[in-house]
Amino acid sequence: MTTPKRVFIGWDSPVLERAARWLIEHHDTDGTIDLGDTLVLVPAARAGRWLEGYLIDLASEMRRLLIPPRVVPLARAIDELVSPSIAPPGVRIGAWHEALRQHPGVAVSLASAGDRWSWAHALQRSADALAGQGLTFADAANASSAADDDDRVRLAACAELEQTYRAALTAWDAADVLMRTAAQSEARVEHAVLVAPPELGALARKTISAAATRLTTLVAAPEALEARFDAWGVPAPAEWINADLPLLTEHIRFARDPDDQAQCAWECVASLEAQPSARELSIGVLDAASASAVARVGDRHRVRTRDASGRTIRLTAVGALLNRVAEFLRDETAVHLGELLRHPDIERSLAGTLRLDTVDGYFARTSLARLPTDPRRWPAPTAREGEGVIESAQHVRSLLGALLEEGPAPLTDHIESLMRFLGSVYDIRAFDASTPSGRTYVRALESVASSIEALRGVRTPCTAAETVALLVALVAERAVPPEPDERAVELLGWLELATDPAPVCVLCDASEGRLPSRAGLDPLLPPHMAERLGLPGDASRAGRDAYLLALMSSSKRALRVVSCASTSEGDPLSPSRLLFRASDGEVLGRLERATSDARDPLRTTRLAEVPDQGHSVNGFGAMPTIERADRAEPETWPVTSFRRYLASPYAFYVSNVLRRREQRESAGELDPAAFGDLLHEALRRFGEDDQARHLLDETEIASAMGAFLHDAANSAHGSDPPTSVWLQVEQGLMRLRFFAKAQALWAQSGWRIERVEWSPEGGATFEVPGGHPITLTGKIDRLDRNLETGAHAIIDYKTGKDAKTPDKSHRVKGEWRDLQLPLYRHLTASLGIEEHPTLAYALLPPDEQKTQMEIARWTPEDLNEADACARSVVQRVRAGEEFGLGDRPVKRGVLGALSGFGLIDAGGAAEDAS
Repeated sequence: MTTPKRVFIGWDSPVLERAARWLIEHHDTDGTIDLGDTLVLVPAARAGRWLEGYLIDLASEMRRLLIPPRVVPLARAIDELVSPSIAPPGVRIGAWHEALRQHPGVAVSLASAGDRWSWAHALQRSADALAGQGLTFADAANASSAADDDDRVRLAACAELEQTYRAALTAWDAADVLMRTAAQSEARVEHAVLVAPPELGALARKTISAAATRLTTLVAAPEALEARFDAWGVPAPAEWINADLPLLTEHIRFARDPDDQAQCAWECVASLEAQPSARELSIGVLDAASASAVARVGDRHRVRTRDASGRTIRLTAVGALLNRVAEFLRDETAVHLGELLRHPDIERSLAGTLRLDTVDGYFARTSLARLPTDPRRWPAPTAREGEGVIESAQHVRSLLGALLEEGPAPLTDHIESLMRFLGSVYDIRAFDASTPSGRTYVRALESVASSIEALRGVRTPCTAAETVALLVALVAERAVPPEPDERAVELLGWLELATDPAPVCVLCDASEGRLPSRAGLDPLLPPHMAERLGLPGDASRAGRDAYLLALMSSSKRALRVVSCASTSEGDPLSPSRLLFRASDGEVLGRLERATSDARDPLRTTRLAEVPDQGHSVNGFGAMPTIERADRAEPETWPVTSFRRYLASPYAFYVSNVLRRREQRESAGELDPAAFGDLLHEALRRFGEDDQARHLLDETEIASAMGAFLHDAANSAHGSDPPTSVWLQVEQGLMRLRFFAKAQALWAQSGWRIERVEWSPEGGATFEVPGGHPITLTGKIDRLDRNLETGAHAIIDYKTGKDAKTPDKSHRVKGEWRDLQLPLYRHLTASLGIEEHPTLAYALLPPDEQKTQMEIARWTPEDLNEADACARSVVQRVRAGEEFGLGDRPVKRGVLGALSGFGLIDAGGAAEDAS
C-alpha cells in the first residue's frame, strides 16, 4: 500500500490556482509539462474543470507544452480505478429486489409485495453507506453489541439478504463496489494527487493506495495547522469541530426568512466598496427555496444568475411524462388519464384534435373515476365534448402499447416496450440542439436512455408500472446543466464553494441542519450503530464544514455569511453553531443580533424599490412602456380576477388582458400554494368518496382524510418523497386531524357534502348595466346541503396560516377587496339553489384553536353591494381604466419589475471589501 505525502499549499488565495502551480512546478521538464501519468482527484466535477483551465492558462503563459492529467471527482475515484466497471445503481437496486422476492419474510415484515422496491432502495442506500467504509451488513451485524439485540437481528437478516443479492448480481454478470475492489490489486496509476479532499472513506483510501505508485495530498491550509489533518491530509473532525474560525463579526448577517435572506445577500454585494463582476462573485445556496429567492431578487434588480446545480430531470418535460406514465400504469383513473393528456408532449402528439376543457367536463359529468379498460365501453360523450375524448384515450393507450398489457415479468422484458413508447412520443432528431429548450430535451432524453440501457440486465420479476417508477427514481435527481453565461452570477452548492475561484462570495443558509449539514437518517443503521461502525455522522459533518468555512474565509477576498430565522413556511431555524466559534464578547454580540426581531443593525445597505426608467401613467408613477393590447376586454371573468383588479388595475391588465404568466420552477419542497393544493386534493377525494363524505365520527373522519392525503401525496411525489416534502405531508396530516373535529360537528348538525370541485358548464351569466353581460367562471371547493332544512352551503377551503374570517378576507373598513365568495352564489344558480345560500370558509391553519367552519355573516344588502362592486369593475375595465398601480401593487417577480419596482440603492455606510 502506498503511503500518501502531505503538501501544505496554504489558503490565502484560490485553492485550484495554487494546486495548478504546484502540479506544473513538479512536472516541468525539458520544456514540457508532462502530467500524462498523473491522476488528479478533486472535490467536485466543477473544481476539475477549473483546474484544467488553470493548467492550460499557466502552461500557455510559460510557453510550455502541456500533457494534461486525468482529472476525476473524488466521488468517482473508485469507479475510475477498478475494472470491470461497477454495476449502476438501478441494477444493484434490482438485485436487492430479487433478494427480497426470494426471502419476503427474512428482513422485515412487508406490508405487501408492492413495498419491495421501497425496501430495495433503502437496502441499497444502507449498503452504499457501509461500502464506503469497506463494510458489509455481516460486518455491521458482528459489530452490534448484546445491548443492541434488535439491531443485531435486523442486520443479520440484511446480511442473509445480502448473500442472495450478490448471487443475483453474479448471475447477471454484474458486481457491486465491494465485489470489484476485493479482486482489484494491480497498481494502475503512476502518481495520484488529491486536491483539498474534504472527506475520504476507508474504501476509497484503500483503493487509491493500492492503485497508485506515488500518492500526494495537496492540503489547502498553512503547515502550522498540520495537527488538524490526518495522515491523508483530510480534515480531522475532532480537531476542527471546536476550533475558532477566522470569520469576522462584521461579515455575518441575520435575516428573517428566505425572501429577506435573498434581499440581504444582494445588499451584501451592493455594500462592497469594489463592486465585483459576475465572474468575480459566487453565491452559496444550501436550500432550493433559497436559490429561487436569490434568483428572483437578482432578476428584480437586473442581475442575471445561473444555478450551477442545473435543472433536475424530474422537473423537465421528459421527467414529468415518465412520472405521469408510472402513475397511470399503476392506477388507470380519470385523474391520471387527464394528467397524461395535459402533458405538452402528449397534447402535441394529438395534433390539436382535443380540447382539454372537454375532458374535464366529460369526467365531471360522467363521474368516471375508475376507467374501463376499453374506452369504447365509456359513456357516450355529448355533442359539445365530441368524440375526441374517446379518441384521445385510445391514442394514449396506443402509445403505451404493451406496457398496458404486460403483467409481472423480468424487468428487462419491459425495457423494449418502454423504449418504443418514448420513441413514439419523441424524435430526438426533431429537437434543435442550438436552442436552450432543444438542448434540455436532448440531454434529458440521453440521460433517460442511458439509465434504461443500464437496466437491461435486471431480471427480477416486476410490473411495467414498477419498471417505469424505478426509472423515474433513478433519473429524478440527475441534472440537466444550465446554459453557459459568463455574465451571470453563479449560484453554488456547499461543496463547490470552497474551491470556487471567485474572490467574492456570499454564503446563504448558515442555519443548523444546513450548515453544518446533518447526516441523513437511515432506517437500517441508526445513529448509534453508524457511529460504532465509523460511518460519517453529524459530528464528522460538523468538523468537515468548519474546515470548509475556514478555508473560504481565508481564501476569499470578501466573504459574507447570511443566516435566516425561518423557512418559507414559517418554521423556525437556528443560526449555525459555526457562526459562534469566536471569543465570548463576539459570541454575545452575534447572539443578540440573531435573536432580535428587528432588522439586523449591520444591514446598513438597502435595496430600495424605486420606479425604473419609464413613463408616468395616470399619475400613479413610472412603469415600463407597454402599449395597450389590440384586443377586446375579457368577456369571461374568473371570480378571483376581481380581487386582482381591486388591488392593482395594472396587475389585472398584465395577467387578465395580456394573459402573461410568470414561469416558476419547483424548489424541491412544497411552496404554500402547492401545500394548499395537496390538502385540497385530499379533501376532494374525501368529498367524492360515497362512504367517507357521510361520516359523523371525528376519529373515522380523521382516519379517512389521512388516508386520502397519503394517496394524494404518493400520486404527486411518489412513495419516497424528499424529506422536506415528507415533513410537509406530516404537517398536513396534523391540520386534517384538527379539521376532522370541525367536520364532525358540521355533519352532526345535518350538513352533507353534495358536490366537490364543482363548476358550471359554460360558466354563469352576469348582467352589467350599460353593456352586454359577462360570463363568470370558477370552481367551488365544496357544495353542501342540510338534510333537515334543505338549505345549501358554499364552502371554500382556506389552508393559509392567518385563518381570516370571510369578512376580513373580503372587506377592509367596509370596502370590498375581494368578491370571490359572494360571486360563487351566481355560479350555483343553474342548480336551482336559493338566492342566498350559506357562504363559509373551512379554515385549516396550523393552529387547532382556529380550525373551524367560519360562516360569512353578510346580509342580503351586503351581497348586493358586492354585486354592484363587481359590475363597477367590469365597467371600469371597459372604459380603459387598467393602468393605475393601485394601492396594493405587486412588487416582486416579473410583474413587480413591469410595475417599476426593483433598482439597487446602496444607502447607508458602504463596507470595505476586505
